[in-house]
Amino acid sequence: MHRNKPVLGRDGNPVRLCEGLWDRATHEALKKAVLDRKVPWTRHSNRDYLLTYVALCGQCHTRLYTQTSQDAPPRYTCTARNKGWRHAQHCRPAPLINAHLLDSYVEEWFLRELGDGLIYETVYDPGNGIPERIAETRASRERLRADREAGLYDSPDDAAWFRDRYAALGRELAALEAEPQRAPGMVRRPTGETVADRWFGAPDVQARKEILIDFGVRVTLFPASAPVRWVPGFLHGPEQSPTDTL
Repeated sequence: MHRNKPVLGRDGNPVRLCEGLWDRATHEALKKAVLDRKVPWTRHSNRDYLLTYVALCGQCHTRLYTQTSQDAPPRYTCTARNKGWRHAQHCRPAPLINAHLLDSYVEEWFLRELGDGLIYETVYDPGNGIPERIAETRASRERLRADREAGLYDSPDDAAWFRDRYAALGRELAALEAEPQRAPGMVRRPTGETVADRWFGAPDVQARKEILIDFGVRVTLFPASAPVRWVPGFLHGPEQSPTDTL
């Protein structure tokens, strides 16, 4: 740039000092992504329990919590009635199960249902750049025309160069307009990774919990005296969080 105007080369196009890191469409998309960024992602918990935030009570539908003691392994149980919550006043007996048992049940069910599914990711595709090149070529022609009208190409040599260059830009513009255009935008594409790959590649229990939450997995636990001990499933509707998988 010189005096707020692009410096043009002999071909009439702006002089580029180096190859751009990205085009204008990508630049605008990056600005929007940064401005729209909300609170940084945080884990739901740092404790080694797979199903907190995932397991629900089958009687009062409250989220299950973990119960620990020195003489017994960790357990998932409903504590709503003990806390005095009105909606749980008839939650008796409260569901209770050893954590490792329910973890194993849910893991086996989840991998059986979704383990072979491919994981997709949503990414920004800048397109093939044809619309941007068309806009740039048109801008170059407009600059040449404005300079000609300002009297910059009145001499015979300059006039001949102007006609040649203007015609070349016209041919370049026609060729670009004839090419198929792929507009920039968000696209979904497979990562080549399955749900099972991501599950077994997770570094810890909390990473696996985030996978279950991303898929909207919920498991409902009933007391040991109930005909059905536990029921797994998926969230549907507005409570389901957006996910880039499957």
